[in-house]
Formats: sequence, C-alpha cells, structure tokens
Amino acid sequence: ARAALARAARLGVSIVVFGSSGARNVPAGFPLADAWAQLRELLAALGPVADGLGITIVIEHLNRGESNILNSIAEGGRMAREVAHPRVRVLADAYHVRQEKEDPAILAAVAPVAHVHIAEQAGRLFPSGGDAELADFFQKLRATGYAQRVSIEAYTKDFPADAARGLRVCRDLAGAT
Repeated sequence: ARAALARAARLGVSIVVFGSSGARNVPAGFPLADAWAQLRELLAALGPVADGLGITIVIEHLNRGESNILNSIAEGGRMAREVAHPRVRVLADAYHVRQEKEDPAILAAVAPVAHVHIAEQAGRLFPSGGDAELADFFQKLRATGYAQRVSIEAYTKDFPADAARGLRVCRDLAGAT
C-alpha cells in the first residue's frame, strides 16, 4: 500500500478511493465484526501514510449487490469516524445511496464528504438531466457546504457525447457556471 500510494502521489493524485468490492468482501463464514475491525485497522494504518503524501483516502460505500460490507453512506461515515484520521474520509455515491434506498439527508450526518460519485439510476448511465432524485442528492450535498469535485462513475456507448452532457448536468445541479 505504501508503494502504491507513493506512486499515486508522484502522479499528482490527491484522492484515492477505497472501494473494490472484490478485494474487501468478507469471505463466507468469517465474522462480520472481525472484518469490520480489520478494515478499520487497515485504514487507520494507511491514514498517516496518505497524510505524508498529501493524499486523502475516501471510503466508498457499495450496495449489497456489489459488496457485503460498508454498504451505506451511513456505514462509510461510521468507519471514517472510527478511524478518526483527517486523511481517511467518506465518499458519497449517489448511485449506491439510491440502490440502498438511503435518504440523501444522511449527507448532513456524514459531512464533511471528501469526494462524490454519481450516475443515473437506470443502467448506471451518465447524467442526462431531469432526474429528480439526483437533483435532490445534489441539493442535500450543497446544503452540507460541499463544493469540490464530482466524478461520474457510469457506463457509456458514446463517451464524447455523454461526457459533455454529463458535465453540463453536473454544473447545473451544482449551481456552477
């Protein structure tokens, strides 16, 4: 992990996402409380390493269809609080919030959020506009004072068109010009 974070820092990376369901899923029969403790221990050890490199590690919550631990933004926030290191923070993913049927109002409880992922619910596609739930997510996010980057984590068959439209939608939702 030290070598990977050092390489990321040399490339100018400032945010590293702790997601990867395949790497962090809890094996069948392994106690969930022990897995939680192991993840907390790992993140607590990575915090000082990331700090020395100017990197923030953000904990991505993944829906139950993709992972069997850290499934809600509330759990991501709890893990960040337990780790209690300024370089280990929470990521808010609008797609996973919707998949887990979480109320975006939870954003106020886990703030400050350090990074955001979005996609439209149907098909996990680039934002196209007119998505009331995504607009509500952004409104709740803005209410926390978040004014940083937003990553679109979506599928596409036409990247140039979808990316241009997605950027316009994100700027509109964020209230940016």
